[in-house]
Amino acid sequence: MPQEIREKIVDEIKHKKDSFDKVRNARIEYSKRMRRSDNSWRISFFVSNFSAIFLFIISIYESDSTIALISGAYSIYIILLQYTINEFRYHEKYILASRNELLIEKKIAKLKKLVRISSDKDSDYLEKKYNKICDSYTKELEYFPNHSSRDFKLAKIRKIISENENDKHKTFYQSGLKIVKLAIKISSCILPFMQITISVLLILWSLNRGIF
Repeated sequence: MPQEIREKIVDEIKHKKDSFDKVRNARIEYSKRMRRSDNSWRISFFVSNFSAIFLFIISIYESDSTIALISGAYSIYIILLQYTINEFRYHEKYILASRNELLIEKKIAKLKKLVRISSDKDSDYLEKKYNKICDSYTKELEYFPNHSSRDFKLAKIRKIISENENDKHKTFYQSGLKIVKLAIKISSCILPFMQITISVLLILWSLNRGIF
């Protein structure tokens, strides 16, 4: 009977290890997505701030009231946009997700160790250690942002590819992964790209009015 209980606990530990691994992989994808969004907006705001400064300087030296009006309105728009984007805390979420991924990896390592020594330990010891790891994992999750379903799906596709290296459907899985990654990249970059486009168009518009 104790042997059967121990085997059930070991099976549960293995199942929990796989569950932790899925969350960890999703956290990795989430971290990548947050970093990509953060970098995209950093580039966007660099170009936007440059164009705002450019229009402001032009409004000082030119008597064109239209340029002065647009310069002021655009500067206010950039300030409000930066404030709004900062509220999303992309960089902070990227750091937190990376840290959470490392903590989950440590928990997985502890569960693996528990499985390795399971033959030398009784069921009470295994259950106590297992519950302690799970409780610690649950408490730590409270301090970190959660990933989305698309991060989980992308991680799942990566895992399928890694587990089916010699599978005849590998090419199909890889094509699906590329499509999903492209969709995520487009969704992360489309708004920053639109902002860069607006900034460039404003600079071209001011030059087209014969300022220089």
